[in-house]
Amino acid sequence: MNQKNIIPLILSTLAGALAALAVCAFFFFYHKPAPPAEKPFAAEAPTPVPAQPKTTEFPTRKIMLSDVDSVSISTVYTGFYETGSECGKSRNPAPKADDSISLSYSPCRTVLTFNRGGGASKTTSVKRPGNSVNAPEKEEKSEWHSKISAEQFETLLKGVAGNADFIEWRNVLITHSNCTIYAYHKDGMIQLPMYLDIKRGSAFAPLVDSFKELDGKIVWKKV
Repeated sequence: MNQKNIIPLILSTLAGALAALAVCAFFFFYHKPAPPAEKPFAAEAPTPVPAQPKTTEFPTRKIMLSDVDSVSISTVYTGFYETGSECGKSRNPAPKADDSISLSYSPCRTVLTFNRGGGASKTTSVKRPGNSVNAPEKEEKSEWHSKISAEQFETLLKGVAGNADFIEWRNVLITHSNCTIYAYHKDGMIQLPMYLDIKRGSAFAPLVDSFKELDGKIVWKKV
């Protein structure tokens, strides 16, 4: 190859190299790759709202006495028991003389149930201190059965379930109670929690006395 042909070849090669270099510089400094496609945001599920508990509804209509199948009382009231007896004394071994609430709570609980069909049941549990200071209380439970007449049941029913405060009882908050009376009827049950004060008495005392009187009239057989 002669010298005249070499010079144009060198110039052509240099021009090509410079063009390639310019293209590379352009892409390096000015061309920016497109950003990667972003994933769509996932829709956040709303925080579930806990269901509100349903409010218990209490009956407002009067219950027919003929619909009541049985009545019952559960009591720890000291006035329910014989004065001076173990159950007639306060649960607190050393109550203050003016502490009527403490004086009104017995260490015993009695549950009396009378049925329209003539059945009657009675349970009494007595809580006594343990053998040492830190020992748990000991509980002794006794049970009796008996029978009542239809007349006795109707008399009790009229004295207890026939009371307007009991039949129309609604959900009333009380700070403490030492008696609860129940009436079971064909559509369910109604209950009346109450507090009777051994010193001040109570308007509900006649309801409790109706159970106490019948308890003393019938003959119980221990189970």
